[in-house]
Amino acid sequence: MRLLDLIILMEDDMKLVNDAKNPELIGIITEVDDVESTIRIVNSLNQDLLDSGFDQYQYQTVRRGNKIYVERKEA
Repeated sequence: MRLLDLIILMEDDMKLVNDAKNPELIGIITEVDDVESTIRIVNSLNQDLLDSGFDQYQYQTVRRGNKIYVERKEA
């Protein structure tokens, strides 16, 4: 799946956020499955990074209240 396709899926599932002060915040939960959808997308992107040799770049989905963040995993 292409990145653009994943972004379109995310737009269907939640309210996307572009916050310069908090760049890891990606969305506000609007439906029950928003977190699960985001986890699947991030896992897919992580696998693409691994397949491309970028092992040092891995991310995780974190929920805080009604907000979803994508944060870089600690090594």
